[in-house]
Parts: sequence; structure tokens; C-alpha cells
Amino acid sequence: MVGQLETYSNVEVRGSVRFSWAKRFTNTEIHSEVSAVYVPHAMSRPAVVKWCQQFEDCRTNLTDVERQGRPATVSTSDIVQRMEDIILNNGRVSVAHTAQNVGISVGSTPCDIHVFCKLKEHLGGRQFSSDGFHRQGIE
Repeated sequence: MVGQLETYSNVEVRGSVRFSWAKRFTNTEIHSEVSAVYVPHAMSRPAVVKWCQQFEDCRTNLTDVERQGRPATVSTSDIVQRMEDIILNNGRVSVAHTAQNVGISVGSTPCDIHVFCKLKEHLGGRQFSSDGFHRQGIE
């Protein structure tokens, strides 16, 4: 039996697909091997077919191609600092209000792991019964 890898990168999975493709495995065989070694959702069968076709077309690069469009992340230190300041001034502020004040779209607001990490560390897991009590905990 093959052991499953718990951690892997997309490039690693694509390298395995390319290796199996070079050995002339079928797309179905490649998908079965990838699913056995990595987790079943590591790469879908249509993705295996797409990558095999690209290798057939002489592609050698396993990394994603730069694409036009919205950037993958907008969490700059300036945005995070501005959002922290807004939240510290008013703990009941909405995401939409915060995004509008910072000048970014609601969908682009950084997740709480970036914005609230300092606040969470400072509060140390304490719970507050009202807005006034949490302000005292912050100050």
C-alpha cells in the first residue's frame, strides 16, 4: 500500500504528473497514482488531462503562469495598520464600513488572521460582556 503525503505543493503534484506522462501512463492511471500518493483532491482528473496536454505541447514549466486581473493579496502593512486603527476605535464596526474607510472592496478585506492577530494577542482570549468592557481591555 502507498502512504499518502500530508504536505505537498502544486508544483510537486504537477512534477509527478509530468513524470508519469513521460512514462506514457494514461490520464486515468496518472490520476489514480496522484490520488493514491497525495490526497484524492490534490488534482482533479480534468486537471490531469489539461496538464498532460500541455506537456504534450512541449510545456516544461510547472509553475502557474502570471495572469491579468485582481492581485492574489492586498494585505499591505499600511492597509492592515489602518484597519487595526479603525477596529480599535470602534469594535463594532462592520467589514463594509472598514473596507470603505480604507478604500478597498469588501471582497478584498484581509482575513482576520492578518488584521486581528495583534489584537487577539493583546486580549489573550478574554471575553467581554459589552462594548465598554472590551475598550477597557484594549487600552
